[in-house]
Amino acid sequence: MVMTIQQTIDTFQFKKAGVIQKKQTEALPSFNLFDEYQTNGMHAKSCGWVYLWVQVNQHGIFDICYVGMAGKTLMERCGQHAKGFKPSPKYSTKGQRNGEMIGAFLKDNLGH
Repeated sequence: MVMTIQQTIDTFQFKKAGVIQKKQTEALPSFNLFDEYQTNGMHAKSCGWVYLWVQVNQHGIFDICYVGMAGKTLMERCGQHAKGFKPSPKYSTKGQRNGEMIGAFLKDNLGH
């Protein structure tokens, strides 16, 4: 059985924190966090996150593109990504490799 993004969120109790949009005409994506993750939201000051970037098709089926960690707030980390923050080539590809490993696990174990 292939799980949709919503089924996966529900099964693993993930939290959807926002939407990333990347226009072909722009070099960098825009990060649109939901209110509860912004300055005065209830999760705004929470630190220590593992986050996934996923690409969802019109049927709700997704591929994991990137897995990252935020030592501080999601808002701060998204701000770094939006500015093109890349600490080194090692780290910029690590998130992609992590995404490939998690994606492979889901395919092997959940039929995703």
